Amino acid sequence: MKAKTFDAVKFMRNTRDELSNKYLKDPEAQEKDLARIRKKYSKFKRTAANRRLKDVRFIVSE
Repeated sequence: MKAKTFDAVKFMRNTRDELSNKYLKDPEAQEKDLARIRKKYSKFKRTAANRRLKDVRFIVSE
């Protein structure tokens, strides 16, 4: 069997652990990162699926 040059599972575990440690040390960093991500992706147009999901949430919350 050929040796892997890139291990995706190991990469994701390391990334998760680094973010976990970062946010444990500075909880406000997580809020800042989430706000930045929300702002970045709010530029995209809403799809029909997103509109339906919003409508379902509205109906359930009544």
